[in-house]
Amino acid sequence: MGIALFLYLKDKKDEIQSLMAILAVIVGVLGFSFTIVQLVYTKNTLRAANTYQIQKDARSIVESLQADGHFVSTIKSGVVEKNNDLFLNGLWKMFNFYLSVFRQDDINGISPGFSSSMRRDFCQFIQKKAVTDGWLILEARGSLGPAHIEMRRKWCDVN
Repeated sequence: MGIALFLYLKDKKDEIQSLMAILAVIVGVLGFSFTIVQLVYTKNTLRAANTYQIQKDARSIVESLQADGHFVSTIKSGVVEKNNDLFLNGLWKMFNFYLSVFRQDDINGISPGFSSSMRRDFCQFIQKKAVTDGWLILEARGSLGPAHIEMRRKWCDVN
């Protein structure tokens, strides 16, 4: 029986090799598909973690700025004096926060929907007179760099 099996397998070696090659391709495709699924899952998990951290940071910044009555009153009045360092420091923190979100968006680290929401929020914020004036003062002082300018240009279509 052993010799008969050996002779049978020897006669069918080409068919067996073809079958093994087909199986190897199928296993390879399945492995590649599993890898793709894992990458998508990892990307979505990373985006969710980034979104959570951004929202947590935003709450913290907003709470600290709302606690500063001077910051809130300056936003409402729309008047910014060049020596208004407390207000300008608060704005600088906000602009850097938005810049970190912009950078995450730039590398697709956040979802398109969340990115769109943050863009709208930033563009509405920057349209306030006190914020625009503060931007110009910070820009003139060199406190805002090329990345800030690019963020505003890309997110709000401002030249």
